Amino acid sequence: MAQVQVTQVVVELMTPFVDTPVITTSASTMRFDAGLGSRYWLIPQLSDSGQELRTKVVKDPYVIGKCTNMTIRGYRFDVGQAINVQAMEDGERLAGASRALPVPDTTEVTQSPMRKMNLANASMHTMRIEGDDTGQETRDRIDQICYQIGGQGVRR
Repeated sequence: MAQVQVTQVVVELMTPFVDTPVITTSASTMRFDAGLGSRYWLIPQLSDSGQELRTKVVKDPYVIGKCTNMTIRGYRFDVGQAINVQAMEDGERLAGASRALPVPDTTEVTQSPMRKMNLANASMHTMRIEGDDTGQETRDRIDQICYQIGGQGVRR
């Protein structure tokens, strides 16, 4: 089994659409780690683990970070299968996805125990991390999302 470590995360920040141009001469700074927490989710970009069109088995994820009320869900997609990004963002359990597995709460950055997962026929795969650190003075942080990959089948 090989281990996958997420070292790059693609994040999209959505701002409200403005119908008419707004001219302003002032600037402001946004701070995302201020306040007393919030609900959040994170989905790293889909990966083929460097083996295009080859099915794999995704197993046993764990998280390195500070976790509060966190769950992890695995998503896998096979060749020719539609990738429903909106459903992943909404936290839905798609065909072939795992159930949401709880991650123990921590007070500092810690490696969580592995969670049992077995997703077969995964040409492409990702994980969805969801948490809620509302009311916490120290915000959650995700340093790594790790899981094992095993080869399965032939190239398609």
